Amino acid sequence: MTGNMKLMAGLFAAGLVIVQSCSWTDDDNKELIASLLGGCLAGVAIAIIMTILASLPLCCGVMKAQGKFIATLAILLGLLCCITPAITGFAVGANVVDKSCDRCAAVGQGSCSESDKASMQAFVGIGGLMTAYVYGFGWAALILGVAAASLGCCICCKCCKMKDDVAQQGSPGVVVGRVVQ
Repeated sequence: MTGNMKLMAGLFAAGLVIVQSCSWTDDDNKELIASLLGGCLAGVAIAIIMTILASLPLCCGVMKAQGKFIATLAILLGLLCCITPAITGFAVGANVVDKSCDRCAAVGQGSCSESDKASMQAFVGIGGLMTAYVYGFGWAALILGVAAASLGCCICCKCCKMKDDVAQQGSPGVVVGRVVQ
């Protein structure tokens, strides 16, 4: 893990410790970082697959008959990949807060009130969002997701190799110099 990711995870931990007086360990940092990276890298992997799949009919002319289906998948999954780091950041934040509140109740330091839990989830969720996009390769999921969705749109517009062949456009060929009666 990079030093910056550990710093951001440490800021999460500090925010949780300030709001809630239970202990925060290095294992919690590792779990937070692993969860953020897992969600972001899944978004990157899906976006790469969809970019390659959308390139086949568009650039190579392969699987042109399935072009509309591929375009639909590329657009939907590409856009989903763009927001996957955000979803991961908030989901991981909520999970961390729940574990922190459970730990406090287990050691007898009281439980979290709903207002404490809501404020901690907001703090950790926003921090998780920033960390996911900046340090957790969320930026790559965003860029590749936009590329996949754009290629899907190009398939729908019949760009490049998706253009109809000249023989399939419906007009019969005319021989130059022949008189049509």
